[in-house]
Amino acid sequence: MLAEIGYERTTIRGLADRARVAPGTLYNLYRSKDELIVAAVQELLSQLGHTAGQASPPGIMRILAMIEQTARVIEENPEYAKAMTKAMFGPGEHERLDAILYRRYLPYLETELRNAVKRNELAGFTPVSTVAKHLQAQYWGIVVAWIMGIVETHEIVKETRRSQALALANYAQGIWKEKLKLLCEERQ
Repeated sequence: MLAEIGYERTTIRGLADRARVAPGTLYNLYRSKDELIVAAVQELLSQLGHTAGQASPPGIMRILAMIEQTARVIEENPEYAKAMTKAMFGPGEHERLDAILYRRYLPYLETELRNAVKRNELAGFTPVSTVAKHLQAQYWGIVVAWIMGIVETHEIVKETRRSQALALANYAQGIWKEKLKLLCEERQ
């Protein structure tokens, strides 16, 4: 419904009708449409993290795979992604937003950054916690730029990949230094 009719016109009643349940059933589970959308975001991010973990080796490749998959969801479902973003940035959901965007995925990113250090993809002096925070902030910065019309939908994957490569490039070593440099310079 979000993709078809947009955020403003999507209602709990409409969602209940589409799911063939009573509106009260949804209200028993979610206090608002935004809470339901935030739950959908959590589920989507969990699925993408699992897929990235299955498809990529630990370290830099897994980080880039996760971020790229998330950006592809935006590219392929722009109206849905806009509605999810509006719900997440809406009033009253900031504690949830913090938990979804930062606290929940920091351990995942920190683990993969430590894996990258162990695999000598990143230097031993890499400030793992700081880089993890920067990776998340840069990703959501691209999403906000997209919402504002600064980044076009067809540029989401490229710009997300570039922002992640920029965050990692200062600490990369070996072949990864060159690979990340190429990602930073990527053109489409």
